[in-house]
Amino acid sequence: MKKNKVKEEYEEMLEEYDQVAEGDISEEEIHEDEPSEDEDDLEMIDIENEEDDQDEEEKTSDKSKFIHIGFAILVVLIIGIMIFVIHRWDQGKKIVYTEEDIEKQNNGHWDTESLDFPIYFNPADNEGYVDDGQLNIIMLGDETVGNVEDSSSLAYKVKEITGGNVMSAQYEGMTFSISEKTYNIPEDAFSTYYFVTCLINNDFYLAENALNSMSDDIKQKYSDFLYWARYLDYSTADVIVLCAGRNDYLQGRPLEGEDKYSEQPFGTPNSISGGLDLTIRMLKSTYPNAQIIVCSPSFFLTKDEDGKLVGADIKNNGYGGVGEYVVNMAGVASDESVTFVDNYFGIKFNASNYEEYIDENGNPNDKANQLIAEHLTNYFYYNLKKGAK
Repeated sequence: MKKNKVKEEYEEMLEEYDQVAEGDISEEEIHEDEPSEDEDDLEMIDIENEEDDQDEEEKTSDKSKFIHIGFAILVVLIIGIMIFVIHRWDQGKKIVYTEEDIEKQNNGHWDTESLDFPIYFNPADNEGYVDDGQLNIIMLGDETVGNVEDSSSLAYKVKEITGGNVMSAQYEGMTFSISEKTYNIPEDAFSTYYFVTCLINNDFYLAENALNSMSDDIKQKYSDFLYWARYLDYSTADVIVLCAGRNDYLQGRPLEGEDKYSEQPFGTPNSISGGLDLTIRMLKSTYPNAQIIVCSPSFFLTKDEDGKLVGADIKNNGYGGVGEYVVNMAGVASDESVTFVDNYFGIKFNASNYEEYIDENGNPNDKANQLIAEHLTNYFYYNLKKGAK
């Protein structure tokens, strides 16, 4: 195609020169249609620019291709690394548990930090306080307190360690909480909440009336408790220990109550937190010279639906295991700025080693009570350094 075009242009040029020779056209007219040197130069520049643009486009296209290829390779590498990591992770590292680890896991009782909460207290700091020279300790609570005359009981162990005058006011089944939002059943009159209400008002009509409405088969333990507990001299107590909580758990009482407000921050007393908080408030305001200590339940066994003894840490009563109750008790004590002694997470018998510390009924034995007593008395005010919080 290019050769034919050149040939045509050559023939046209010869024809034009023949016309000049014949005089038909002038030589200037021939050169009018010829491009000037400048035009030739511009045409050459345009051609070169077009070639440069084509080269640049080709380079840009090549560069874009390299970028896309590089990005694709990077994505493939990332996906490959992720697959490799997930595969290795899925394979994991084989972990070998000891028999003790497995037992802890089965019983839901891995090592947990103690919730002990000491608050500095010294009755001598109170205006008008007079030391009578006698350490008086009242232990108000459930069956875990025991009879102070029983050498295997917690009350006896505390007396032995401190050398003080220890008085135990306890009965089997005592709770911090009541069963309903307001008083309804006779047994509630002997919760710490209602008993302390009677105590500070020096009016035991509610408890006496409750006894009169009880059947003979359950009346005796409440009668014995009331006969002893109401006549203790709480005004001279240096330490009042509140030992309960396990029966709140066993009876499925709520952790927190209803109708919370400034004077009742944990709600109504039909919960462990509500009942304990109101009990502490009454005792603190009535007996300011006494150190108030909240003593938590320790590990114990309880019966499941089949009548088999199981750890109270794994039997869920609808609100959790006994550990949840201990945590709530600690929160109340902290809020009221009284000492909390954690016998559940804070001492070294639990689901992994309870056999030597629990009796045939699932309750703390002589050895366990010794540990609890030593732990508890460490937080009596005369053992606390000033600054403890």
